[in-house]
Parts: sequence; C-alpha cells; structure tokens
Amino acid sequence: MQEPAKSRQSALILAGNLVSKLMSMAALIVVSRTMGSSTIGLIVGAYALVGLFRFVFDAGLPTAHIKRISEGIDPAACLGAFIRLKLIATAAGLGVVALAIPIYLALPDANSDRLFLPVVIIVLAVRCINSMAQVPHATFTGTGRIAKKQMVQLVQSASDCLFVLAVALFVRDIVWLAATHLASEIVAGIVAWRLFKGYSVEKPDREQIRWYLKFSLPLIGSTVTESIYAHVDRLMILSFISAAAVGYYHMAWRVVFFVLMVPQSVSTILMPAASRYLASNQQAESARIMIKAERYLSLVIAPLCAGMAIFAYETMSIFGPDFTAGAPVLSILAAVCFLYSINRPAATMLLSLGRPGTILRMTVVLVTMNIVFNCLLIPQAIFGVTVAGLGSVGAAMSTLFVSIVGWWVTKSIVQRATGARTSLLIAIPPLAAVACGLVARALASLFLPTAFSPVLFAMVGCAILLFLYLSTLFLLGQLRHSDITYVAAAIHPMKLLADIKEDLSDHRTSSSVSGEAVL
Repeated sequence: MQEPAKSRQSALILAGNLVSKLMSMAALIVVSRTMGSSTIGLIVGAYALVGLFRFVFDAGLPTAHIKRISEGIDPAACLGAFIRLKLIATAAGLGVVALAIPIYLALPDANSDRLFLPVVIIVLAVRCINSMAQVPHATFTGTGRIAKKQMVQLVQSASDCLFVLAVALFVRDIVWLAATHLASEIVAGIVAWRLFKGYSVEKPDREQIRWYLKFSLPLIGSTVTESIYAHVDRLMILSFISAAAVGYYHMAWRVVFFVLMVPQSVSTILMPAASRYLASNQQAESARIMIKAERYLSLVIAPLCAGMAIFAYETMSIFGPDFTAGAPVLSILAAVCFLYSINRPAATMLLSLGRPGTILRMTVVLVTMNIVFNCLLIPQAIFGVTVAGLGSVGAAMSTLFVSIVGWWVTKSIVQRATGARTSLLIAIPPLAAVACGLVARALASLFLPTAFSPVLFAMVGCAILLFLYLSTLFLLGQLRHSDITYVAAAIHPMKLLADIKEDLSDHRTSSSVSGEAVL
C-alpha cells in the first residue's frame, strides 16, 4: 500500500473522530450550561472509580490482537482466542469493581452524594458492554477495515449526542444523564457486532491462547498504572476539593482530547504498519515512518496547542461561567497535549517492537511519579501534612512533569532499539506557534475587545495565529510544496470515498485483508 493510501486511512480515522468529537462537544456544551459543573464532575468521578480497574477489562488483549492479526496470522484462529479471553476478562472486571465500590464509599474522603452509587453502577454496565465491543473494534483495526470502525464510532456519537441533549434539555436528572451513555453503548455494540458478522471464528487452540497471554500479561501491569494515571487525579480532586472542580478540570481535558484525536488517528494506522515492517526485518522503514509521523504531528499540533494555551479563558467560557476557573488548567494541559502528540509515534513503535516488559517498567515509574506529585500538589493536606493545595491546577502540573519525563524516556529507548533519531527541527513549529499566538492575541485585542464576546475574540485571534504561523513556517523553509502535496493526497475526497466503499464491502475476505500492509 503506497504512502498516500496509508495517510488516507489516517485521514479517514481523523475525519470520523472529528465528526464524533464535534457531536460530543456540542452535547457537552448544552449539559454544562444547563446542569452545571458539579453534575459533570460527579459523573466523571464515577467513570474515574470504574476506570481505575480498566486493566482487568482490557488486560492488554486488544493490543495483542491488533499486533497478532496485522502480522498475517489466521484471523479465525486469533478471534477464537481473543473472544474467549475477553469474556473471562470482562467477567473478572465486573466482579472486581463490584467489590471495590463499597470499599471506596467507606473511605472518609469519599464523595457522599446519594446519587453517586447509582451513577457508578450505570457506568460499570457501560464498561462491561464496551469491553466486549473491543472484539470487533480491534479486529477492524488489525485487518485494516477502518471505515467499519469509524462507522461504529459515528453511530455511537450520534446516538449519545441525541440522548444527552434530550436529557439535558427536558429531564435534567444526573442518573438519566448517566443512563444515556449506557443506551448509546448498547446501540454502538449492536452495530459493531452486525458489521462483524463476516468474520469467521475458530475454536481457540492452546498455542494461540498461550501467545495472547504471553504478550498481554506484561501489558496488564502497564495498563494498571495507565488506569491509575488516567483517573487518580479526578478521584483526588473529587475527594479533596469538589465535584465542581472535577467538572471544569474534566472539560479542560475534553478540549485537549479534541486535539489529541490527530495523533491517535495516526497511531491507529502506525502500529499495524510498524509491526509488519519489524516482522519482516525492515527496521529502517519502520524508523522512517516514525520520524515522518513526528514531523507532521509537530507541524499540525503546534498551532492548536498554542491557541489552547493563549486563548484558554475564552475557550473555557464556551461551557459557561462556572468553567472559566479551568483556564489555567487548559493552558498547562496544552503543553501536555503537544508532548503527548509528538511522543505518540515513538510510543507506538515501542509497542510494535514487542517489548511489553520495558513498557511495564517505564509506566510503573511514571505513574508512581504522577501519584507522588498529585499527593503533593492537589490537596491542602494529606495524612495530616500540609501540602501545596493547588487543586486541579496541581493535577495539571503533575501531568506536565510526568509527560516531560515520559517523552524523554520513550525516545531514548526507541532510539537505542531502532536508531531513529528525532531531528531538533521538530522544536521549530511549537516555538513559532507560541510567538505567533502572542502576536495574534495582541492584534486581536486591537480589533475586538475580549469583554464583547470571548468566543468571537478567540476565533479572530486563532485565525490570525494560523495565518502568521503558516507564513512563518514557509519563510523558514519548514513548510514545503511536497508537504502540501502529501496532505492533499491524504484528504482527497474521491479516494477517501473509494476506500470507504472498499472497506464496507464484503468483497475482501478477512483473511485477505489481514495479509495486507495496513500502512
């Protein structure tokens, strides 16, 4: 598969993610303005509690399945092992969380809202359904059927948006709001399994199960630490500060997630491709696509992150006055977003190298650092010892510190393993974006006062930022004609449509797809 075709798959994922995020963001804006930050914070807290045990539901199995099936192994044999192990993992996750809920509620700092328990139970049901839906999702990714994967995501986002808007506008009840997520997960699950019906499944043999366990078990350790890393800050803010603080902290993250769909889209295609190159001893080729992905991600992400940081107050005001307190959080998380984005190709390469033990050790260290920083920065006091008491800002600072260390460690490991050395030129886009952003804010203030319309002010400022940024990169020689041609080929509408039709058709068998180079 040629590179324009590879990039079109990333563009297809990005387009699907963009539409999904836009629908989700529209619903969130309505919820934030009608039900307030405390409502969002309580639901987020429930997701954080259940999310702490994501490692049991996940168990590293989807990653193992994508790697296995993208290497050309018989899909039917792989699916037999994957489905059996996912059933066991889902049942185990249900049992573990059911035991953990009363333990958490008995803690002295646990949230005492009477609605917290029913919301947690609903979220647990969502997690169970989502766990089994990973079977078709991971299979679609591993076999290159990206359009099917994106269709499921779009159906889920559309149904979730409709359900959430109905509750936010007419019911305004937190339990019903949580139930909308369950309803949309059921709808998406039905669609995913319907599209999955063309795949055959064989009775699993011991060798396949043994391989899945051998690869995924070390990943469980990293998934444990990743689950803690992703959710412990929200639980600590909920326990030590307030549900409202969790609400605006989470909304700042949702803005960041909107941008992170770009590196995540690239990563979805990069892992199967890197696995195939490495399996055929083409390390130089795998290193080349990693460096190229880093460069394009830096070019695209830099102005988005600069805009988030410099226009943070105006961005958070979209969700209502309750959420502008999250502006400092968003400014810090913008730096986290950029580091995560440019680190994503290297992190994906580390997975493709098949070194889960290394990932486990690295993740344990980083998450331990994150927990320590959170304990020092979030609460006013812990175990009777007075600490920083920075609340949600402290949580964002902790994430930034750990992201810097994680980026450096990941790059060092991948460089030693593959020889892929990142160019220092990757620093030019973020420096240019920040400088242009500061100038853009000053120029925007000359034409439109912030108090008149914060959102309009931010839009004008970001438009100026983008113009200045592209002009600067062109003058510095960092934006070339070949870059424009490459991006144009990636987003060619007719070729994208042809790819979608091919993916959704049943002319390609699962086995034939699995033998292709996905990227």
